[in-house]
Amino acid sequence: MTHLKLITRHPLRDARQRASYSGQILVEGDRLFVIDGNQVQILDISAPLAPRDLGFVAFRESVTGIALHNELLYAAEWMRALNLVDLRDPIAPDYFDARPFIGERTGHVVRLGDYLVMGLNRKKGFALFDLKNPRAPRLLQRLPMEQDIEHVILDGELVLIANYADGLRWYDIAPSDDDHPTLHEVRHLETPDFKADRVYPGKDRLYVVGRGKGCDIIVLDRHTGERLGEVQVGGMVSSNVVEVGDQALFFASDHTCYRVDPDHQIDPLFSQYFADDDRRYVERTNIDDPYDHQMSRADDMHHWVLRGDKLIAIQGEALVVYQVEAGSAFAAPIPR
Repeated sequence: MTHLKLITRHPLRDARQRASYSGQILVEGDRLFVIDGNQVQILDISAPLAPRDLGFVAFRESVTGIALHNELLYAAEWMRALNLVDLRDPIAPDYFDARPFIGERTGHVVRLGDYLVMGLNRKKGFALFDLKNPRAPRLLQRLPMEQDIEHVILDGELVLIANYADGLRWYDIAPSDDDHPTLHEVRHLETPDFKADRVYPGKDRLYVVGRGKGCDIIVLDRHTGERLGEVQVGGMVSSNVVEVGDQALFFASDHTCYRVDPDHQIDPLFSQYFADDDRRYVERTNIDDPYDHQMSRADDMHHWVLRGDKLIAIQGEALVVYQVEAGSAFAAPIPR
């Protein structure tokens, strides 16, 4: 069957540089924010069939993470700063302030209420900011780590990190009497023989992307840490992992979509679309085709989200919208 049908391909602006963080997206209402090299592009997706450019915010170096607080954008810029940008006029964004991190390898950024957490590589750990005055963030804590922080994501009211060879760690923000809250570790889950690059929490499972002996992704019981499943994909896991009902779906750079079923088995679901020489999208039907290493990585599926019966994603250098077909694995189950 056909799971997805491509209905819109909206090219992104030509960013000056590309980086491993490109392709991350953040959805806020009907606005979509895309990290694209040294730019953050802003699109209106209220009409998914016709995405509309609202503006873009450009920086000197690559953007590694973004967060929003009303009309304020917090953008981590590689080796330079945490930038503050007023987006009330997206056509003319106001770069009104910055917190310098000169020479430091900034990473992902998440906002949890009145706090912002930014990951730092080279064992620099975390930077925790107080956003009670959103236009004047106050640095509360620098928390060094033994291993590089590869990925920072929210897990409910906790900050969850993929800590490379040191596994997964959860933190809450602990109050204090001196008005200096701090990050406090509440759980550490080791991932033996597996280096965790990214983690995506589900309802009862954790999906950990990284590098291990013979596997690129492992599935863990989020309560006990038991390893439930694992698989090695063609190329690499290129996208985020999203739960739909009692299953989970993700894409790999061999242009195949994989499914994690309720019994934790991980198998190819269908072959993805790829761009030919004319940049048109055609469907491969044989998922056993060998991975073509000459195929441009620009065609990889990156971050994706579901909005009703539409799948919105960054694929290569474009925003794409797919129609989720009836009966598809991407179709949310109807509540009983």
